[in-house]
Amino acid sequence: RYSEKDAAVVVRQMLKVAAECHLHGLVHRDMKPENFLFKSSKEGSPLKATDFGLSDFITPGKQFRDIVGSAYYVAPEVLKRKSGPESDVWSIGVITYILLCGRRPFWDKTEDGIFKEVLKNKPDFRRKPWANITPSAKDFVQKLLVKDPRARLTAAQALSHEWVREGGQASEIPLDISVLHNMRQFVKYSRFKQFALRVSWDARLV
Repeated sequence: RYSEKDAAVVVRQMLKVAAECHLHGLVHRDMKPENFLFKSSKEGSPLKATDFGLSDFITPGKQFRDIVGSAYYVAPEVLKRKSGPESDVWSIGVITYILLCGRRPFWDKTEDGIFKEVLKNKPDFRRKPWANITPSAKDFVQKLLVKDPRARLTAAQALSHEWVREGGQASEIPLDISVLHNMRQFVKYSRFKQFALRVSWDARLV
């Protein structure tokens, strides 16, 4: 059994980490599934954030000019060298999309192709299993994957969304079996091939 409710519990914990970090002026800058670990194998185990190697402090009104993170989860503003705490929320939006359908919202075979997708295209909510996902879940993902960081929900605002808050509108009906199949394929692929951005890379597409 795997439901929207299960995904929402995980996403809520990720958002709590981001909100706490941002409250203290810290931006993680590399939020992805591999950097979150369950404390134990028990059901209901809390989630812990790991790998703060790319994290950095930022003051209000300032922006990061370097390009860091992992290609599948990188926010548009990171590629434009004008990023801040909002980039963590984008990454959590990408993770949420994957948790709900098992596929990446922005995909290509090359790094340049991925970046073009991130900068230009919108996530696809038409393919299976999105027809069976609640409107509340779609609304949540769409509000996290807004291209303009100024219009994107903050981590604190996202925690108040009806889909992710405790006792919210996340469905407890098991998701389509195709989601689990897609998830297994995603995990298998990720073990062998992951695109990582480096500080020295040039933003060739901007």
